[in-house]
Amino acid sequence: MSVFVTVLAGRRPEYLRRTLEAFEPVLRSATGLQTEVLCWVNGADAPSLEVARERPWVSRVEAQARFLPIGKNVSRLAALARESHRSFWLHLEDDWTATGNPGWLSDACDVLAREPQVGQLRLRCADEPVSKSNLVSHRMIRWSPRPIFKKAGCLSYRTARAHVTYNPSIQRCLEAHEWMIASSEPEAMRRFHRTKLLAAQVYPGVFRHIGEQSLRRDAR
Repeated sequence: MSVFVTVLAGRRPEYLRRTLEAFEPVLRSATGLQTEVLCWVNGADAPSLEVARERPWVSRVEAQARFLPIGKNVSRLAALARESHRSFWLHLEDDWTATGNPGWLSDACDVLAREPQVGQLRLRCADEPVSKSNLVSHRMIRWSPRPIFKKAGCLSYRTARAHVTYNPSIQRCLEAHEWMIASSEPEAMRRFHRTKLLAAQVYPGVFRHIGEQSLRRDAR
Protein backbone atom coordinates (compact mmCIF):
# COMPACT_ATOMS: atom_id res chain seq x y z
CA MET A 1 0.00 0.00 0.00
CA SER A 2 1.03 3.60 -0.49
CA VAL A 3 0.01 6.95 0.98
CA PHE A 4 -0.01 10.45 -0.50
CA VAL A 5 0.31 12.95 2.37
CA THR A 6 -0.59 16.60 1.89
CA VAL A 7 0.09 19.40 4.36
CA LEU A 8 -1.71 22.66 3.57
CA ALA A 9 0.31 25.56 4.98
CA GLY A 10 0.63 29.31 4.72
CA ARG A 11 1.41 32.35 6.89
CA ARG A 12 1.87 30.24 10.04
CA PRO A 13 5.46 28.97 9.98
CA GLU A 14 5.66 28.14 13.70
CA TYR A 15 2.47 26.10 13.54
CA LEU A 16 3.87 24.34 10.47
CA ARG A 17 7.11 23.57 12.30
CA ARG A 18 5.20 21.96 15.17
CA THR A 19 2.97 20.00 12.79
CA LEU A 20 5.89 18.59 10.81
CA GLU A 21 7.97 17.78 13.90
CA ALA A 22 5.09 15.80 15.42
CA PHE A 23 4.30 14.00 12.16
CA GLU A 24 7.83 12.77 11.42
CA PRO A 25 7.65 9.84 13.92
CA VAL A 26 4.46 8.68 12.18
CA LEU A 27 6.30 8.31 8.88
CA ARG A 28 9.23 6.58 10.55
CA SER A 29 6.82 4.07 12.09
CA ALA A 30 4.91 3.39 8.87
CA THR A 31 6.65 0.14 8.03
CA GLY A 32 5.57 -1.51 4.82
CA LEU A 33 4.02 1.68 3.42
CA GLN A 34 5.32 3.78 0.56
CA THR A 35 4.79 7.46 1.36
CA GLU A 36 5.00 10.70 -0.58
CA VAL A 37 4.67 14.00 1.31
CA LEU A 38 3.63 17.24 -0.39
CA CYS A 39 3.69 20.52 1.52
CA TRP A 40 1.49 23.06 -0.28
CA VAL A 41 2.14 26.67 0.79
CA ASN A 42 -0.86 28.89 0.18
CA GLY A 43 0.42 32.40 -0.54
CA ALA A 44 4.06 31.30 -0.92
CA ASP A 45 5.29 33.09 2.21
CA ALA A 46 9.04 32.66 2.59
CA PRO A 47 9.07 31.54 6.28
CA SER A 48 6.67 28.64 5.61
CA LEU A 49 8.61 27.60 2.51
CA GLU A 50 11.82 27.58 4.55
CA VAL A 51 10.30 25.40 7.29
CA ALA A 52 8.97 22.89 4.76
CA ARG A 53 12.26 22.68 2.86
CA GLU A 54 14.21 21.97 6.06
CA ARG A 55 12.64 18.49 6.21
CA PRO A 56 14.36 16.04 3.85
CA TRP A 57 11.44 13.62 4.22
CA VAL A 58 9.07 16.15 2.66
CA SER A 59 9.10 14.88 -0.93
CA ARG A 60 7.82 18.05 -2.60
CA VAL A 61 7.25 21.67 -1.62
CA GLU A 62 4.96 23.62 -3.90
CA ALA A 63 3.37 27.04 -3.59
CA GLN A 64 0.95 29.42 -5.18
CA ALA A 65 1.61 33.15 -5.03
CA ARG A 66 -2.01 34.19 -4.48
CA PHE A 67 -3.57 33.40 -1.10
CA LEU A 68 -6.74 31.47 -1.95
CA PRO A 69 -9.71 30.17 0.08
CA ILE A 70 -9.34 26.73 1.61
CA GLY A 71 -11.83 25.05 -0.72
CA LYS A 72 -9.74 25.86 -3.77
CA ASN A 73 -6.60 24.58 -2.07
CA VAL A 74 -8.18 21.31 -0.95
CA SER A 75 -9.67 20.84 -4.42
CA ARG A 76 -6.23 21.17 -5.95
CA LEU A 77 -4.76 18.69 -3.48
CA ALA A 78 -7.59 16.22 -4.13
CA ALA A 79 -6.78 16.39 -7.84
CA LEU A 80 -3.10 15.80 -7.12
CA ALA A 81 -3.98 12.86 -4.88
CA ARG A 82 -5.91 11.28 -7.74
CA GLU A 83 -2.95 11.82 -10.07
CA SER A 84 -0.44 10.44 -7.57
CA HIS A 85 -1.23 6.77 -8.27
CA ARG A 86 -1.07 6.17 -4.50
CA SER A 87 -3.66 4.11 -2.65
CA PHE A 88 -4.65 6.53 0.10
CA TRP A 89 -4.62 10.28 0.71
CA LEU A 90 -3.86 11.66 4.18
CA HIS A 91 -4.62 15.37 4.39
CA LEU A 92 -3.98 17.86 7.18
CA GLU A 93 -3.44 21.57 7.65
CA ASP A 94 -0.50 23.22 9.37
CA ASP A 95 -2.12 23.59 12.79
CA TRP A 96 -2.49 19.97 13.89
CA THR A 97 -0.10 17.93 15.99
CA ALA A 98 0.04 14.14 16.04
CA THR A 99 -0.08 12.59 19.51
CA GLY A 100 0.23 9.17 21.12
CA ASN A 101 1.59 5.97 19.61
CA PRO A 102 2.97 6.89 16.15
CA GLY A 103 2.42 3.43 14.67
CA TRP A 104 -1.18 3.96 13.56
CA LEU A 105 -0.83 4.78 9.86
CA SER A 106 -0.66 1.22 8.52
CA ASP A 107 -3.70 0.27 10.61
CA ALA A 108 -5.64 3.28 9.33
CA CYS A 109 -4.96 2.33 5.73
CA ASP A 110 -6.04 -1.24 6.46
CA VAL A 111 -9.39 0.06 7.74
CA LEU A 112 -10.13 1.66 4.38
CA ALA A 113 -8.80 -1.38 2.53
CA ARG A 114 -11.25 -3.68 4.30
CA GLU A 115 -14.24 -1.32 4.70
CA PRO A 116 -15.38 -0.32 1.17
CA GLN A 117 -18.48 1.42 2.55
CA VAL A 118 -16.28 3.89 4.49
CA GLY A 119 -15.34 6.95 2.44
CA GLN A 120 -13.39 8.95 5.01
CA LEU A 121 -11.51 7.94 8.15
CA ARG A 122 -11.37 10.81 10.63
CA LEU A 123 -8.12 11.13 12.59
CA ARG A 124 -8.90 13.99 14.98
CA CYS A 125 -8.82 13.06 18.66
CA ALA A 126 -12.30 11.87 19.56
CA ASP A 127 -12.46 13.89 22.77
CA GLU A 128 -12.13 17.24 20.98
CA PRO A 129 -15.41 19.14 20.48
CA VAL A 130 -16.99 18.67 17.04
CA SER A 131 -20.54 18.72 15.74
CA LYS A 132 -22.70 15.91 17.14
CA SER A 133 -25.10 16.08 14.21
CA ASN A 134 -24.67 15.49 10.50
CA LEU A 135 -24.34 19.00 9.07
CA VAL A 136 -26.18 17.99 5.90
CA SER A 137 -29.04 15.82 7.18
CA HIS A 138 -29.08 17.51 10.63
CA ARG A 139 -29.58 14.11 12.25
CA MET A 140 -27.62 13.05 15.31
CA ILE A 141 -24.44 11.16 14.47
CA ARG A 142 -24.58 7.73 16.09
CA TRP A 143 -21.19 6.03 16.02
CA SER A 144 -21.33 2.23 15.78
CA PRO A 145 -18.36 0.38 17.31
CA ARG A 146 -16.45 -1.93 15.01
CA PRO A 147 -14.43 -4.97 16.07
CA ILE A 148 -11.09 -3.93 17.50
CA PHE A 149 -8.68 -3.86 14.58
CA LYS A 150 -5.09 -3.48 15.69
CA LYS A 151 -1.80 -4.61 14.29
CA ALA A 152 0.33 -1.83 15.78
CA GLY A 153 -1.73 -1.90 18.97
CA CYS A 154 -3.03 1.62 18.68
CA LEU A 155 -6.23 1.73 16.62
CA SER A 156 -9.91 1.01 17.04
CA TYR A 157 -12.70 2.79 15.19
CA ARG A 158 -16.42 3.41 14.79
CA THR A 159 -18.56 4.17 11.75
CA ALA A 160 -21.56 6.43 11.19
CA ARG A 161 -23.56 8.32 8.60
CA ALA A 162 -21.55 11.44 9.32
CA HIS A 163 -20.52 14.39 7.17
CA VAL A 164 -17.10 14.67 5.57
CA THR A 165 -14.58 17.08 7.11
CA TYR A 166 -11.43 19.02 6.27
CA ASN A 167 -9.99 17.97 9.64
CA PRO A 168 -7.10 15.45 9.44
CA SER A 169 -8.38 12.36 7.64
CA ILE A 170 -7.55 9.54 5.22
CA GLN A 171 -9.47 8.74 2.05
CA ARG A 172 -8.91 6.65 -1.07
CA CYS A 173 -7.07 8.66 -3.71
CA LEU A 174 -9.23 7.41 -6.58
CA GLU A 175 -12.57 8.42 -5.09
CA ALA A 176 -11.92 11.40 -2.80
CA HIS A 177 -12.17 13.81 -5.73
CA GLU A 178 -15.90 12.99 -5.91
CA TRP A 179 -16.51 15.12 -2.81
CA MET A 180 -13.26 16.96 -2.01
CA ILE A 181 -13.13 18.89 -5.27
CA ALA A 182 -15.56 21.54 -4.08
CA SER A 183 -15.69 25.28 -3.54
CA SER A 184 -15.96 24.93 0.24
CA GLU A 185 -16.22 22.45 3.10
CA PRO A 186 -20.05 22.67 3.18
CA GLU A 187 -20.17 21.80 -0.51
CA ALA A 188 -17.81 18.88 0.09
CA MET A 189 -20.17 17.70 2.83
CA ARG A 190 -23.14 17.78 0.46
CA ARG A 191 -21.23 15.91 -2.23
CA PHE A 192 -20.14 13.24 0.25
CA HIS A 193 -23.68 12.87 1.57
CA ARG A 194 -24.93 12.05 -1.92
CA THR A 195 -22.51 9.11 -2.16
CA LYS A 196 -24.23 7.42 0.83
CA LEU A 197 -20.81 6.34 2.11
CA LEU A 198 -20.08 6.13 5.82
CA ALA A 199 -17.47 8.06 7.77
CA ALA A 200 -15.27 6.40 10.38
CA GLN A 201 -13.64 7.85 13.49
CA VAL A 202 -10.52 6.38 15.05
CA TYR A 203 -10.40 6.02 18.83
CA PRO A 204 -8.92 7.59 20.83
CA GLY A 205 -7.74 9.60 17.84
CA VAL A 206 -4.43 11.04 16.69
CA PHE A 207 -4.44 14.77 15.87
CA ARG A 208 -5.08 17.69 18.20
CA HIS A 209 -5.81 21.20 16.98
CA ILE A 210 -3.14 23.70 17.99
CA GLY A 211 -4.05 26.76 15.91
CA GLU A 212 -6.13 29.81 16.74
CA GLN A 213 -5.19 31.89 13.71
CA SER A 214 -7.53 30.63 10.99
CA LEU A 215 -6.51 30.56 7.35
CA ARG A 216 -10.19 30.30 6.51
CA ARG A 217 -10.79 33.79 7.89
CA ASP A 218 -7.68 35.19 6.21
CA ALA A 219 -8.52 33.95 2.70
CA ARG A 220 -10.90 36.08 0.66
